[in-house]
Amino acid sequence: MADIRRLDPQVLLVFESLLETKSTTMSAARLGLSQSAVSGALKRLRDIFDDPLFERHSRGLNPTQRANELSVPVSQILNSMRTLSSSMEFEPSTATGTVTILATDYALSTIISPIRDRLSSIAPELNITVQAYSGEDAISNSSLLATDLLIGSPIMLPDTLQTRHLRSDELVLFMSPKHPLVDKPIGIDEFCAYPHVMVSLRGKSSGTMIDEILMAKGCTRVIDTITPSFLSLQTLVGHSERLSVAPKGLAEVTHGTLVHRPLPFELKPIELYAAWHKRFAPDKRHIWLRRTIASWFSGE
Repeated sequence: MADIRRLDPQVLLVFESLLETKSTTMSAARLGLSQSAVSGALKRLRDIFDDPLFERHSRGLNPTQRANELSVPVSQILNSMRTLSSSMEFEPSTATGTVTILATDYALSTIISPIRDRLSSIAPELNITVQAYSGEDAISNSSLLATDLLIGSPIMLPDTLQTRHLRSDELVLFMSPKHPLVDKPIGIDEFCAYPHVMVSLRGKSSGTMIDEILMAKGCTRVIDTITPSFLSLQTLVGHSERLSVAPKGLAEVTHGTLVHRPLPFELKPIELYAAWHKRFAPDKRHIWLRRTIASWFSGE
C-alpha cells in the first residue's frame, strides 16, 4: 500500500501535469519548476506507487494502466485543494510563476505589448510567456491545460473553452500612402482593380465572405499573395500597389507605413476574445488575470 505520508501537493500536481502534457519539459514550464525537479517528483511517485506510471515513447510519455487508474482520485484531491485555495486572496505584487498566453497574429500585432506591460506593472515578479497560435486545430487538450489564456477571434478558438469579449475592430482597406486610390473614392470596381494580399493563418484563399460579396456584385479580385502575418502587410502592401483588408487596429502598430480607407461594402467587425479552460474559472490568480486584461480594454 502506498504511504500517503510521502505524498504532497507538488508531486500530485506533477502527476496531473504529466498525464495532461505527456512531457517533463512542458510540465516544468507549466508548473514553474526545473526539469530536474519534475523528474525528481516522478521518481518519488514511482517509488510511492511501485509502478513506472509513465513510459517513454517517441511522442512523449505514455501513462501506464496504474497511472490511468490513479488519474480520477488524484484529480478529485487536487480539485478539492483548488476549491480551498480559491477562497484565499491573490496578491499580484508578490506573485511569482509564469503566465502563458497564446495569441493569434492579429492579437500579437495589436494588443499583446500593452497587455504585457500592464501585467508587468502590477505583478513585476510574474513571468509572461507569449506564444503564437494559429487555430484550434493546432492545439491539443494538454496544451490547453498548460495555457492560461488564448486570445483570438471566435472562429479560431475551441468551443469547449470559457470566453470573455475583449474588443471589436472594424475591417478596412489598407494600402500604401502613395497608392493611386489614396485620394479617390473607392467603389467595387476600384477595389477589384488592384491585386490583393490576403492574411490567412491557415493558408486558405477561396470561399471568403469578401469573395462571396464580390461575386454577388459581378466582380472578382485577384489575390496574388497569401501571408499568415498581419505585420507583414507593412512590406507586402506598404511598398506596392497591392490592397489588403485587415482590422483597423493594425494602424496603431504600422506607424504610417500603411493608410486605410472604408470598404465599398459592409462587413461585420472582427471580434477578439480571451478564452480559458474551465478548470481555471474559480482560481483567484486566474480571475485577477482575466480582470486585469479586460480592464485594459475598458480603459479602467
